[in-house]
Amino acid sequence: MKDGKRSTRISDADPDAKLDRLLDSLPTWDPTPGFEHRVMTSVTVPASSWLAGFSCVVSSFSNKRRLRWFAGAYACTAVIFLTFVSVLVHKNSVMVSNVSDWIVTSVGLPIWRGVLGFIAGFARESLALFAQRQISTSMLLAAGFLSLAFLSFNSWMFYRIAWMPSPSTRSK
Repeated sequence: MKDGKRSTRISDADPDAKLDRLLDSLPTWDPTPGFEHRVMTSVTVPASSWLAGFSCVVSSFSNKRRLRWFAGAYACTAVIFLTFVSVLVHKNSVMVSNVSDWIVTSVGLPIWRGVLGFIAGFARESLALFAQRQISTSMLLAAGFLSLAFLSFNSWMFYRIAWMPSPSTRSK
């Protein structure tokens, strides 16, 4: 039995070795540049039902006449809202005055005092360090230069990202 199993294993291995040799002799296939983009442009992913319904509604406004009516209606709603608010404020001017005084004294004034206190404390501590010569002029200039370099780098990166071509506009 053991000999029979060994013989079948050896005979099974021979076709595999032959197949491996044939596969190794095949040339490798290397696609042309841009192959992935050409394939992916033909791939479609179905949208979800709510997104398809939304795009149908949006496409119904693509007509120029409908778009003008929609823009006009949108502008009118803003005018109507502002008129309503101004009439409401005018009719209830005493209540609005009392509420605005309360907001200023209870909310706005403490926040403003906190902001001014922080700025004054920061300026006081910075000037104290500068007066004690712990921060030299060259350190301030270096910090200013590094800040400018960081801002320039971020602006340049934003420019590069903003003008980066999308996959649909890349050359094929």
